[in-house]
Amino acid sequence: MEDRVHIGLLGPLQLHVDGRPVSVQGKRRKAILALLAAGAGRTVTVGALLDEAFYDVDDPAPNTLHVHVSQLRSLLAPYGAALERQGGGYRLDDAVVSTDASGLDRALQSVRRRPTPESLRQLRSAVDAWRGDFCADVPVPALEGRRAFHSDLRLSACEVLFDAELAGGGSPELPERIEHLLAGAPLRERLWGQLMLALNVAGRQSEALAAYRRARTVLADEGGLDPGPALRELEAMILRQADSVDSIAPVLPASTAPTLVWLDASGTLQARPLLEATPLVIGRSADCGIRLDWDPLVSRRHATIARTPEGFAVNDLGSTNGVVVDGVEVHDRALLKLGGTLQIGDTVLFLRAPSRRTGSPQHTVTARRSEL
Repeated sequence: MEDRVHIGLLGPLQLHVDGRPVSVQGKRRKAILALLAAGAGRTVTVGALLDEAFYDVDDPAPNTLHVHVSQLRSLLAPYGAALERQGGGYRLDDAVVSTDASGLDRALQSVRRRPTPESLRQLRSAVDAWRGDFCADVPVPALEGRRAFHSDLRLSACEVLFDAELAGGGSPELPERIEHLLAGAPLRERLWGQLMLALNVAGRQSEALAAYRRARTVLADEGGLDPGPALRELEAMILRQADSVDSIAPVLPASTAPTLVWLDASGTLQARPLLEATPLVIGRSADCGIRLDWDPLVSRRHATIARTPEGFAVNDLGSTNGVVVDGVEVHDRALLKLGGTLQIGDTVLFLRAPSRRTGSPQHTVTARRSEL
């Protein structure tokens, strides 16, 4: 069913009723509608609306607010009742009124819970609906925090989509799209890492290393920061002539054991060789073999993984938020293949094959540096 009332907040304020555009005139009326829509179904008190929509007026009269509310109800017709008086304020009924801002938030949460092709498609659609800063034409100081929040939300959504593209092998134009976002968010290390990976996957290793040097300079000059361990590890991977996105795993000595690799809360790469035949427990509890205690979506004892004659078996231990193996939700048991992904809460773990690299890593690094 199409939205009956849709309010566009990601860019200049827009109002659509039954699919047709409705013009909202007057800065006070726009401000009131924006503040109510930003409330996402919550009640905004009369006092807050007066303080925020009439921020440049001393002692605004409550009757003035009520007049604007009445005019907004006329614009929402035939759904004027969706602008409700509740207690000491007003709210927009979110069963009738939708916003692109809430849609982006929901789509991102959906992918984080269940990264399926459909949830990724919906997130891509929500990101494509971005038209600019939150309520860009509504100069109300109270919305500045919203602008910062939704700008960050958009970047997070783009990073999730970039990760999905990289997992699928990347694309020739991916580095340029990442560069476009980095121009407005130069201190975002995750984007720098994704740029390095995208260039590396495309066979542009020297450019990937140059991106690391740029990141190091920008982080130092603009933030007084050094690159974090994840970026430093990526540089080392590329210097060791990593040739695919699979190489984000640390280069281990020749081993007969496949390895689970993931990023911890600080962005540091972690690795756990799967040597045992007994099940390895993954969860937040201190006694888990792999502890993901920073992730609130992970249960205390979330799942197990064990070597079997058929492969690596993943079992959900009745977790609250479930387990996803290679993009498919697991209700009981599933096999994880080499090169596959296991999602536990917001954390993605990669199952890497045993390293077959030979020769001295230090020799490889030295040789690679000499080519730059």
